Amino acid sequence: MTGYAIGAVIDLLREEFPDITVSKIRFLESEGLIAPSRTQSGYRRFSRDDVGRLLYILRAQRDRYLPLKVIRDELDGMTALDTLVPAEKQAALPLADDDTGAEATTTDSDEVLSGAKLRKAAGVTQSFLDDLVAHGLIGDEPYGSDDVTIVKAAAKLTALGLEVRHLRMYRQFKERELDLIEQLMAPMLRQRQPERLAQSATLTDALLAHGDALHQALRARELRTFFQP
Repeated sequence: MTGYAIGAVIDLLREEFPDITVSKIRFLESEGLIAPSRTQSGYRRFSRDDVGRLLYILRAQRDRYLPLKVIRDELDGMTALDTLVPAEKQAALPLADDDTGAEATTTDSDEVLSGAKLRKAAGVTQSFLDDLVAHGLIGDEPYGSDDVTIVKAAAKLTALGLEVRHLRMYRQFKERELDLIEQLMAPMLRQRQPERLAQSATLTDALLAHGDALHQALRARELRTFFQP
């Protein structure tokens, strides 16, 4: 079975949507907005049309603040969504056409990275990495793909004039958000039943996705007033 692994899709989308995550894509799948195929081992495989649908959904949320129901209705009336992905980007997406273990690093599972591999993947120095550890943005090795995203985003923000110490506000915001979600999930998680754990995972994905959308909309509204003459 041919198609693009979820890791390759995230790498493509991350340029335009730095906060894209596996959880976000899983949530959109659970809501019926995308339907990637599955290999015999259960790995998701995305067609070019699937990637086009993801681009359309993410742009509609970011630029027009549309609810998912409206986006779904719009998608139902569209065809050839793969045209949203430029040809050069399509060519850069590596096809994954088997179920071998080597594919695991580009699917839902995180690749385990050493500090040296993380530095290379993110293009940063050891001193920058040490600074992120000191301010609690990342922990000690081993690292995963989320750490690569964090380090790359942190590097871009510091290049724009922020200091690493300023980035702690992002960590603190997420900690408060996750504390609230943990309180909400606690009764379900205590039961340790497979179906309840699955429900809590789906609900957590939904809370994070809607929370991110709310945060973006509130921020956009305030920025519009900030730059008005």
